[in-house]
Amino acid sequence: MGRGKIVIRRIDNSTSRQVTFSKRRNGIFKKAKELAILCDAEVGLMIFSSTGRLYEYTSTSMKSVIDRYGKAKEEHQVVANPNSELKVCSLDKFPYIYSQVFACLSKRLALLKNCLLRLYAWHLMYIYPTLKHNANAECA
Repeated sequence: MGRGKIVIRRIDNSTSRQVTFSKRRNGIFKKAKELAILCDAEVGLMIFSSTGRLYEYTSTSMKSVIDRYGKAKEEHQVVANPNSELKVCSLDKFPYIYSQVFACLSKRLALLKNCLLRLYAWHLMYIYPTLKHNANAECA
């Protein structure tokens, strides 16, 4: 038999609220640890209690997780809104952003070339159906 559903709202009784906080905090720390181990993920978790106390878990170091988050956030903002973010972006990050954009555009160009070649081949075969037979005869 499963557990009953609870209504998610603030717990009025401070003792019950503290007990629930401790249990759920330990549960989420356990899940974070399992995620880091099972999936080889870099996990960082920070929780501030209502009294302001900090609880944290990291699979590596909190500094490396926060630095990685900052870099990923900056890169995402630049890709999502290139016009506004390029003005703010420092020059030392420009080569990385340029290489990311260049790689993306190169892939798209290759796909377009491939599509164009297929379309051209289809067009030739449609207009000149005997071309296929003549080409095979010459190669033999």
